[in-house]
Order: sequence, then structure tokens, then C-alpha cells
Amino acid sequence: RGTLHRTVLAGVALFADLRVTGAFGARSLVLRFTLEDSIAPDASVLSPRFTVDPPRIIISGFTGETIAVSDTVFPLVSAANDNNQVLAHVEDCPYNVSVSLEHHGQLSAAFLPRTSPVNGSVAAFNLSFSGIAGSNFALLFTLPALAGERRVRTTPFTILPDTLALSTGQVLGGYTERAMPTLRVLAQDMRGTTITSITALDTFTISLTLRDAANTPVPPCSSSSAPPPGGCLAGATTQAVLSGEGVFPGLALRAAAGSGYRFLLRLSTPGGDGPELVTQTFSVAAGALRIVEGETLFDGSYWVSNRGVGEYAVALFDDSGALVDVQLSHGFNVTASLLQRGEDVSSLLEGARVQTANLDLGRGVHAVFSDLVVAGAGSDLSLVFTFLDAQSGVALNDSTAPFLAVPYALRIDERCYNGVRPNTSAPVPYGHALLECAGADPGAPADLGAFGYLTGYYYYTENRYIGPLLRNLNGLARIPPITVLATDLYQTVESRVEALDKMYLIASLFTFSGTVGDSRPLGGYLTGTARVLMDQGQATFSDLVVTGVPDCSVNCSILLRFSLDGALCQDTWCTNVTLTVRDATIDAPHLLGSHPAFPGDPVLSGSVRIANLAVVDFDSDIQDVLVASILAVGGVSVVDESSVTVGSASLFGGGVAVAFSV
Repeated sequence: RGTLHRTVLAGVALFADLRVTGAFGARSLVLRFTLEDSIAPDASVLSPRFTVDPPRIIISGFTGETIAVSDTVFPLVSAANDNNQVLAHVEDCPYNVSVSLEHHGQLSAAFLPRTSPVNGSVAAFNLSFSGIAGSNFALLFTLPALAGERRVRTTPFTILPDTLALSTGQVLGGYTERAMPTLRVLAQDMRGTTITSITALDTFTISLTLRDAANTPVPPCSSSSAPPPGGCLAGATTQAVLSGEGVFPGLALRAAAGSGYRFLLRLSTPGGDGPELVTQTFSVAAGALRIVEGETLFDGSYWVSNRGVGEYAVALFDDSGALVDVQLSHGFNVTASLLQRGEDVSSLLEGARVQTANLDLGRGVHAVFSDLVVAGAGSDLSLVFTFLDAQSGVALNDSTAPFLAVPYALRIDERCYNGVRPNTSAPVPYGHALLECAGADPGAPADLGAFGYLTGYYYYTENRYIGPLLRNLNGLARIPPITVLATDLYQTVESRVEALDKMYLIASLFTFSGTVGDSRPLGGYLTGTARVLMDQGQATFSDLVVTGVPDCSVNCSILLRFSLDGALCQDTWCTNVTLTVRDATIDAPHLLGSHPAFPGDPVLSGSVRIANLAVVDFDSDIQDVLVASILAVGGVSVVDESSVTVGSASLFGGGVAVAFSV
């Protein structure tokens, strides 16, 4: 542009107002001057190559906004005239545009400058900001020029972190009224790298809200008023982000406790809100859990298995001893368990073992257990009430003193008259017909028959146990071994009762007349081991002897009672067995045949044939007739005919053959 035609004066043509518009280039332009109306071939001349710089550069594609650290931006830089019209680039020597990042007016060392060539009329960039976040960033683009660099900046923008995360190993929750572990929140990129370039100048802040299990915000505590229902959160809830970390020390939940709490964390920046984080649920426990209702000391008392233990109630307190406001919505569960010498035996604890805490302010309790039942016997048992939060590891508990749970009832181990056990393949229910006795018992004592006539049986009939007939020999009647079982309500043997539990059974002797309540103790007439330690839920009395019972000169019935030492029969049902004592028939020594003074075989046996049945007087007792015939035909001489035993008989011809023994 300008005056392109000049007149030659004094051999000179002066072009004083030329300018280049619409294009620029580095050492790529020349001016051609031509002498008009000349016929000479060299009537034109070219100027030396020169450079035309653009007056300015402009940005498009990205002018400055809020972005995330993982975002990529694509700014375009163009040469333009003063009217911001894009200029064409005359390609020869290329132009390069460089870019750098400014942070609060200072070059950022975290961003490496880079260049891009002008292609046509535009220099295109592909930019990312790995590991960089903050506010008041600007991209500075520079175009070299002979008359000075051409520069342009974006408007200030903010780079946000991609995510918020808790520091590694962060512990959430704690105890009411106590400071929780310091909460550390990290600003990170998508790869989980903490962005440490954030400084105080960036004015990034993280705000915190505590929400309960019902997702209701817990308000901040006020120094001028008491905590509201549901509690309040003490401590600063907004913290600046420095070196990529927001730190919250001294947070504490006051006047409340429970499960299902969460922190909601939000990042705020000059460029707008950043990412949010909702933590996993956690618990804030009371300072203490205590049993406030129910027996705890068991001083001289015991429990009976399969009976209710009564009502128990627990309460939750803070460190000052005040009740903590815990509602159903907090999801704070208290569990009842049963321990024995440190071992968990909660399988023996029946009833609703888990209760959700809900403050009953009038009663001053949080959880009530009304139907607990200890379904097994044993010693050193403890009832424990526990709150345990698996996520935070917070645990609170309180327990009773060790106590004794006695069996529900005692039973006699039934035996058949010949010492064999009952047929267990088809047992007869208690109180029904006599036992089905079949098969030999390898465990039967070898001397089972030594105690008297039909010894060794114990069975249950008509609501009582019946024992064998005892022979009173010289004032002593030995009782065959008798085993007493400790059972639960369902008559299952309490095999968990071991010798370590130190439960003893006691045998006591009473008169028995057949009338209920008409009995009196015979304490001095039972000898042997009358107090036996139970093991595997049973105790065996193997050496009991009845001695000189009054009013029992010929025969009588006595009652042998078994009870649990230290327990009332109305608690642990006692068990009785009725025994009959009869005087034994004692033969004189000279009649026994085996006395040293009267040598001879102790038993004579043989057989006789009675050919003529006409000698038998069928009007007489057949036994007497047979004995008389044996004596007569066999030529046996005895003093006492009662010592003759008639064996089998068989017919032959017109008579009978009879076996006998004396």
C-alpha cells in the first residue's frame, strides 16, 4: 500500500510511504522497481530480502477457563494486524511460536516451555498440565520479531485436581467427645499422584460435612449453646489445601454416637467447585458401655440352664458419664455373647442376642435384652455385651462376673435287670412301658450278679425310677453301681460338664412308704462314696451300701435321692430311685457242704426215671411229688428238701425222666 508510482527527479525516485499489509514473513519479501516506458531489458531492479513482522498475535481455541489436571487444551496462535485480522504467512524462513506457563505472574518451573511452527497462518498447540494444579495460571505465547517479540497471554484460569482421596492408612471414627484421628485429604490426579504444586496463593479449600446413617447433616457445635439432639461436630470444618493436602485436626462428635457416619468433602477454588469425596461409613462409639440392669456379681447365686436369665439392659456413656444420644437411625448394634474361661460358647445362648441401641431417656438405657436363655450347664461362664465396629476397630464391652449354670435336671442312667443297656435303636419314652432289654453289655461290671437277686436294673415307670431288690446280708445291702446323668430341658446329657466345672452329685437315703411326702431321711444308714464329681455330664456311684435300716427286719422299700451339691431341687430337678431291701436266707454252715469241717461236693446233680406215674399224687404240689420221687428213686439223702432243684423233664414210655440238682 502507498504511492506506487514516483517521478524520477535528478536521477532518483523516492518511495516514502510504502507499507505491506495482509502478509508477513521472515526474510522472504523483496520490492521490485521498474522504469516505466523503458525498452531496455534491465530497466527493473529488486531490493534485498527483508522481513515483515506481524504487529500482534492473537489466541483462539482456548482463552482461559477452569480445567482439570488431566484435561488437554488445544490453543491456536495466529499473526494478526491491528484490527485482529489474521495475516497470511509468506513461507520461506518459518516462524516459531513458543509457550510457557505463568503461575501468579511467575514462570512455572513445573511446566516445560515448548514451541510450535506457524503453519499457513496458525501455530497449533496440544497442551497438558500433568502434576499441576492451582489458580491464577496463564499461558504466555511469544513470537520472535526483529522489532521486538510479539506476546499474548490467556486470561487467568484454574487447574483443578481430578479427585480427592484420604491419605493411606487413614483411620475414621473414634469415641464420642474425643478427638478423632487427624483427617488428611489429598488432591490427586487420575493416577493417584498427589499434586504438591498447590500453594496458599491458590486459595484452594476443602470443606467437610458429617452425615449420620440417615444421611442427615450433623451441625457444627456452638460455643454458646448445648449440643442439639443427635449431637454436633466440634472442630474446624474448612481447611486450606497446601502442597496438595488438607488437614483436619481435632474433629470430635459430641453428645452422640452410632454407626453409619460419613464425611462429605468438597473442594472449593477461585475457579469454581472442584471434586467431592464421600468416605466409607464409620462408627463413633460411646466412651463406655455398661450393664445397668440385671445380675452381675453372682455372689452365692447361680443360673439354671434352659431357664430365662431375667432382663438385662445396657447403657452408653461419654467420658464424663453422661448418657449418649444414640437413636435407631444410627445403627449402633449391641451383641450379647457367652464366654467360658475365655472361649466363646455363644451357641449355648438363646434369645435375641443383637439389639439396636435406642436411647430410653426416662429409663436411662439404650438396649434391653429380655429373653436370653443359657441352654447349657457349666462353670466360669460370663455374659458379655459388646459393640464392635469392624471398620474402625472400635470396641466397647461390659461383662458379668463369672457364674455357674447348673443343669436343668438329673436323670438315672437306665439299665436292664441283667445288666445290659436298653435297646437304643428303639428307645422307649420315659414314663412308658418297661425297657426293651436286648443284647449283652460289654461294659457291664463283672461282679454285677454279686449284689443280690436280679441286680443291676434301673428303669423309669409310672413317674419314678425303680431299682433292684437288695439282699440284706449281715445288716449290709450293697447297691449295684448306679450312674446319674445331668440333662437339659430336653433330656439331652450335658456332656460339656467336665471335672473342671467341679459339680458334685450327692446321694441321700430316705424311707419310702409309697405315699408322696411320707418319707424321712436316713442319713446314718448309707455308707460309701455319697458325693461324686461329675465328668462328661455324669457321675457313677459304685460303692454305696445300705446299713441296718430301722423297721426293715424282713423287707422294706427305701428311696435313694440324688441332688446337685449347692443347688435346690426346685432349680436342678433331683432324681429318686426306689429300692427294695429283703433279708437274705442264711444257711447253717453244716448245710452248705463246702465248709472245711464238712468236706464234700458242694453240688450233687443227676437224673432219675419215674416209670410208674401212678405213684404221683396229682392232688399234691407237683414240685413236692417230684422231689419225693427223686429222693426215693435216686437214693439221695438230704436234710432240707428245699435244697433240691428240679430240672427238665421228658416223657418216655409210661414214665418221666427228671433232672435235678442238690
